[in-house]
Amino acid sequence: MAGHDAGGQLANCLAFIARDRGDVQISAQALFGPMLDPSLTRLGDEKRLGSDITARECAACYRAYLPQASQRMHPYAAPLESSRLAGLPATLIATAQNDVLHVEAEKYASSLIDAGVLTQVVRYPAVSHAALADHPPALQEAVRFFQWRFDARAHR
Repeated sequence: MAGHDAGGQLANCLAFIARDRGDVQISAQALFGPMLDPSLTRLGDEKRLGSDITARECAACYRAYLPQASQRMHPYAAPLESSRLAGLPATLIATAQNDVLHVEAEKYASSLIDAGVLTQVVRYPAVSHAALADHPPALQEAVRFFQWRFDARAHR
């Protein structure tokens, strides 16, 4: 499973739900510049980074699909606040240097690693948030990551 931006957050949310319900097993996920912090407290400095998205745009996105403030604090919506990360699928997090979201995504990668989740994080230099969605090296890395996970699963 994979997603970019809000799609990355939704993919991650589905991984939480699948883990908690136990009726579907997700072996791996790839998150490209995911939105993971509805509190917006971990955004990078948009001017210093030369980001193509702003904090204001991120806030508008969160309000669009999580209109009530209480929804933004649910562990599925705010995984950086969750203390229950163990058991999530292997995760590739791809970030862009010129993206306000790379700080929170890399923090999340660190939290996943601390929880024992197989995690790979790659930051692409001189790439914007929008360009990350179809950045050939990032997509090739996702293909390698999924192949590695599926090969590992097949040899169990």
